[in-house]
Amino acid sequence: MAKTIVTKIKPLYDDLIKIRFNEFVGTNDFVRICNSLGLTEIYTSAYNESLQEKDTFDLTNFGDKENADLLAKFINKLFADEGTFSNNLAIILSEFLVITAYPVYAENILQDLKELGLSDVAHSKLSNDFSAAQGNYLKKARYLKQIMMSRATGGGGDEELYYKLRSDFVKSTSLKNYIPDFFSQCETLEDFWQFIKSNVSQYQPRRDFLNKAFAPLITFLEQDNIGTSIVEITTIDNIYIQDAWKKALDRMIQDPEGAITSSRTLMETVCKHILDGFNEQYDDIADLPKLYKMTANLLQLSPDQNTEQIFKQILGGCQSIVVGLGSMRNKLSDAHGKGSKAVKPSARHAGLAVNLSGAMCQFLLQTFEERNAKQKQTSN
Repeated sequence: MAKTIVTKIKPLYDDLIKIRFNEFVGTNDFVRICNSLGLTEIYTSAYNESLQEKDTFDLTNFGDKENADLLAKFINKLFADEGTFSNNLAIILSEFLVITAYPVYAENILQDLKELGLSDVAHSKLSNDFSAAQGNYLKKARYLKQIMMSRATGGGGDEELYYKLRSDFVKSTSLKNYIPDFFSQCETLEDFWQFIKSNVSQYQPRRDFLNKAFAPLITFLEQDNIGTSIVEITTIDNIYIQDAWKKALDRMIQDPEGAITSSRTLMETVCKHILDGFNEQYDDIADLPKLYKMTANLLQLSPDQNTEQIFKQILGGCQSIVVGLGSMRNKLSDAHGKGSKAVKPSARHAGLAVNLSGAMCQFLLQTFEERNAKQKQTSN
């Protein structure tokens, strides 16, 4: 079955296939969403064309190839109106992220849609939805167990997805006491196959082994739906900073204390990300001024590392901002208990903290990324 795709949207199509979005397009849920968005005619036309090209008598039994073709036809037709294409597809994707039982990763979809005209508001909404989906560790745990169960009983498995899912759990500080002990030995699905083959000889004992191994993790994640809200940061980039910045700004009027705490947390996160990039050791409970000082030294941003007076003055001001953020958080935020005479921050205090933190974080990250880019150019 031949399928064609408009060249401009081919990268997006390929990325949608990676998250199995094509399996969603043939479902009733997808049809309902299309109906609500006024896309019924577009979907019907794409579906009927796919049926006409299907060369079997069972027209309701779509397989992977047919669903991929239906997706291609649907987004081709949807793209005929470029002005609404990205926003409509973003709405459908948000619904898909809630419904699918398959763990999804943003891949390049957010960037694809942005380049195709997705509005800033819709981009922020979809970015949040992807973050929520990628933070659903209960869904990840169940699917990872399913992949391993299949491999242990003679089936195949998605090596790439196994690697991503396992890495998320291994890196998670929140879940390190619940993941199976053998995870450390099984970096790849093939490693797991060799492990299970050597240690458990028959299929049913292997099923029992995996059920027992995953029980503590899944039980923990099922408690009060905690598994649907665990956030483990794996990528710190400009999108992450802008998203955290916006969330803190949205919070500052109703909850100025919480917004101040968020601004401090954002700064700590970026500093630790950069220190990790340098393989620099640090104390997890180190205060913000200490983390910033270590980061600034590595990035050559300390005042005493620069000879130009204007840069010394600016960088000294940056250092003062970080110390001020630490003090503001300790005095005015919700990070500590307070007495009856404690000063409560206003929205403008919170706005100051959030905007200073956001600007500083962008500056630090850009400096770090420029340094890495220059090193790559030099090595090439």
